[in-house]
Amino acid sequence: MYPSCTYDIVFDFNPEDDVTFIHRTFHDVKDKPTDKIRLKRFFRARMKQLRSHTSTHWYEEQDEEMYIRQWAVDVKMKDIRIAYVIECIYNSDFARKPTPDGQIYLYNKRNGILFHMYDDRGCDVCSLDQNVLLPLYHLHRKWILDYDRYDIDQLFNEGLTGITETKEERELRQKLNDQKVTDSKMDLNIVSERESPLL
Repeated sequence: MYPSCTYDIVFDFNPEDDVTFIHRTFHDVKDKPTDKIRLKRFFRARMKQLRSHTSTHWYEEQDEEMYIRQWAVDVKMKDIRIAYVIECIYNSDFARKPTPDGQIYLYNKRNGILFHMYDDRGCDVCSLDQNVLLPLYHLHRKWILDYDRYDIDQLFNEGLTGITETKEERELRQKLNDQKVTDSKMDLNIVSERESPLL
């Protein structure tokens, strides 16, 4: 069972919302360039005015070895096969098909929220307007990962804001976190490092 409800729980989507569907792929400069990408599988209706852009910028740095190909199309939310999209993203870390063959972002023009489910473990919900995110923060703050919690709480001036820890407390917290990583066999710091930038 795939979490097909994730986007509307977190993202406040309506079927009639205007959405920009963004698909990013990453390529080695030595690879043969391609103009073909299988995007129509993500939509119920025929895509119109598909835009593409190529960039070497990644995290505000130029990478001479890689380039990014980004495709974008404006559609109604109801035209996206969202359960299929989420299934593809969910499979991205496993040897299962279908896969997204890149990274997918959904930008809701009505509320100004960018939704990026990066794999089966989580998603990023971003906006330039803090007031848009505040209700989601209050509703879903338990979902915030520990390594992001202090920064996000500080952004909203709530939660752990203003709380400091001694060197001993920090070392104990790090030791407990390291034990959790060992027990879970999953290093969330690696996940954090491969997060994609915003548009």
